[in-house]
Order: sequence, then C-alpha cells, then structure tokens
Amino acid sequence: MAFVGKGVLGKIDHDSYLAQGAQLSSTVTSTAGMYQDNNNEDYIKFENTFLAFYKMKLYNHTNFALRIQHERSNSKNLIRKIYLGADQLRGFQSMQYSGNEAIYSNVEVRQTVCEGNYVSLQVVPFFDVGYIGSDF
Repeated sequence: MAFVGKGVLGKIDHDSYLAQGAQLSSTVTSTAGMYQDNNNEDYIKFENTFLAFYKMKLYNHTNFALRIQHERSNSKNLIRKIYLGADQLRGFQSMQYSGNEAIYSNVEVRQTVCEGNYVSLQVVPFFDVGYIGSDF
C-alpha cells in the first residue's frame, strides 16, 4: 500500500516532468499489517523529495537543476533496504551502499552547446553528495 502527496509551484510539461519551478513530494509505503506469519515483516518506508528546475535567462539555453531526497525504512529485509549508487550518486556502482536511512542531493547546470531537430549537445557540470546509514 502506498500514499503519495505532491505539491508543485511552477510549470509541468506534457510528460509530467518539472519544466520550471519547484516540486515537493512525499511517499509512504507500508505493508499495513498485511503479513500475519513470522516469515514476513511489516515495514514502512518514507520518501521525501524536493526538485527545482530553473531556466537561467542571463545565459541562453542554460538550466539549473537541484534534487534533495531523504528516505527512511524500518525493514531488515535486504530487498527493502535503501540503496545508493549510480542512480542517485553518479560515479558509484549501482547499489554500492545500503542502509535504513539516506539523504542525498544533486546539483547541476546544463548548458546547451548545439541543438538540432533530433539531437542536442550539452555540457553538464554537476555535484552529487549523499549519506547512508543505519540511523542518523
């Protein structure tokens, strides 16, 4: 069972991606007491995400992007642990780090150098940082 809440201040494009502005979303996932035997555990997971995307008017074809995410799970099951790696922190192997609580952030500036009908070339300096552990 999952509950999702989102708040958006800005523009969303036709694919439901944030085009400009900020978005705050929270998700709660739980087994909600559905497991009654000893082989499976009840668990709850919280995810909070802040996204910001801004088209910089000072520089043509330049965008600023920010993501801050916090996740927490009470599960001891390896499948339900929180993993950090290539999907969240660029430069690391996928699922390289695991724990019950994580916080990470991505900041990038995208500069379009060349744009055509079907392809574009961008330069993207970025900075990723994160922490994962059993408890903070």
